[in-house]
Amino acid sequence: MSLAWAPGLKPRWVREGRLAVSPMPRLGEEEKIVSMFNTVISLSPPSEHVLSAGYDPRSLPRLKPGIKVVWRPIGEYNAPTLVELIKILRGLQEPVLVHCFRGCGRSSVVAAAWLIVVEGFSLPEALVEVSNRTGCGLETAPQLSVVEAVDLARRAGLIDNLYTVFDVDDPVPEYVLLLARRLSPLAQRDPVEEARRAISEKTLLLEIAQKLSYRLDYKVAKIDARNNELVVLVWVPRRAHPSNVRETSEPLDDLERDLGELLSEWLGREIRVKIDVKPPSTVPWL
Repeated sequence: MSLAWAPGLKPRWVREGRLAVSPMPRLGEEEKIVSMFNTVISLSPPSEHVLSAGYDPRSLPRLKPGIKVVWRPIGEYNAPTLVELIKILRGLQEPVLVHCFRGCGRSSVVAAAWLIVVEGFSLPEALVEVSNRTGCGLETAPQLSVVEAVDLARRAGLIDNLYTVFDVDDPVPEYVLLLARRLSPLAQRDPVEEARRAISEKTLLLEIAQKLSYRLDYKVAKIDARNNELVVLVWVPRRAHPSNVRETSEPLDDLERDLGELLSEWLGREIRVKIDVKPPSTVPWL
């Protein structure tokens, strides 16, 4: 089944002359793209390019030798991995165009992370700026989670460490950062310092993140703390399109118990853990 016709190149500048977000350019707009940009980041899978009569990113270097093309396919409503997002931001040649199909959720992830890492924006400032500049913004839980992780990694001075030490498909650093972000206030600790210590000194927080990774792989979409309960929202694997994922289920009572014991030890007081598994068809909207 064909997708709707590609919306076409409609650059919305997040920073004038430096980084723009757009819906999917159409076939025939390649000359216009290379005349305006030195880096193009496509977050659309090949099917979105082909079935919607979109352009082919591989054609751009033939029209403009030296243009940088970053093609990182991400399923709709999903997000890149943390290390992948950091890699996307490395070595960009401005001006930069970033697009997915509609130019909203997936593209907004990269734009917000760029404002945080390159421009030094705080997380709230970046989210508001992207929304105001593009007319849309982040849409789902995994998109917000990875940007929250980037924000804490930047404040903790961990960006270079994550880029050089961890594999692009390793969820552990993102889980460490999300746990530090949510739990440190409950323990009256500094999340920046706890994240830094977990990565450099391999504290108990890292062990907890590793246990999450071992059982859930890169399926955690959100981690939240409510009073004496930690809620772990599980969805489809990171990057995957929900329509391509088969629903599965397995008992996770033992994981909830084990995590509760470890987290209670880290916090110094009892905390329960609830793992909430959403089917692929239930998109965890913000």
